Amino acid sequence: MKKLLLTLSLLTLLSCSSENQTNDESVKVPPVESPIIPPIESPKVDPNIITRFDWSESKSSVRISGEIKYVDKNTILESGICWSTSSNPGYSLPTKIVYGKGIYYFNHIIPELKPNTTYYVKAFAQTITRITYGNEINFTSLKETNLEIGQKYEGGIIVDFFLPGDEKYEISKIKGLIALEKDLQDGIFPSTLVGMTGPITDTRPELGYGLSNSTKLAGGNEHANTICLKLTANGYNDWFLPSQNELAAVWKAKGLVGGFKNAVYWSSTTRLQSHGWAISFPSGGGEHILSSYNCKVRPVRYFILN
Repeated sequence: MKKLLLTLSLLTLLSCSSENQTNDESVKVPPVESPIIPPIESPKVDPNIITRFDWSESKSSVRISGEIKYVDKNTILESGICWSTSSNPGYSLPTKIVYGKGIYYFNHIIPELKPNTTYYVKAFAQTITRITYGNEINFTSLKETNLEIGQKYEGGIIVDFFLPGDEKYEISKIKGLIALEKDLQDGIFPSTLVGMTGPITDTRPELGYGLSNSTKLAGGNEHANTICLKLTANGYNDWFLPSQNELAAVWKAKGLVGGFKNAVYWSSTTRLQSHGWAISFPSGGGEHILSSYNCKVRPVRYFILN
């Protein structure tokens, strides 16, 4: 009888120990985590996300910007720009730049573009539930060329190229701007356009407009535009007074071109009656100057390779 009681006592103890162990282990079981649901990519263009082509940085790089409008920036987990040589680039591509939480305006320089290649670009934004895209833009990079800024070519020194983003850029051609390596005589600025009196409002500042500006400006032999248009130098007779942006390109490359004075140079651009736009070559700063002032004159010309 004693053996039977002892056996029952041992069985009872083992049973309690087993239950306690089971209860202890059940407490240590980790909670079940909810599955992570990836954000859904929206196929529709979001009008509040804007993709912009800003400008070309060089022959092989461009700057693109993006902006997210009318959205609480605190809901933006990520934003950025993606690009590809195929249409409809997306977030999954390695060719993208991603910005962090709350960023609603951003820009990025896309480097190392392949020559003569069309690129497609979109800005995007990611919230906790979805990825949405802005408008798609595209551009075609410059054709391959061995020409460089600062190189002697066709009567002068290359100071700029027409690149994606320039109004007169042509995909099938290599176009650029050449500066003469010396100043001409000082000149004054015409106060009117050919056949007109009153304010000059029809000249343009962009690359590609210096020649048309120069031919529109009225003037005699003492005027800066006429001095350039009458020039024949180094076998070329198509020189002209550079536009505002063309003159800025000349200033940027002045160390490669040479021969400049620490003085003010005329452009062929103006928006004020009796004033022309000029740039100070010591500093690069520009301003409208009274047209009767004598300023330095440096002619330029275009080149085109098909």
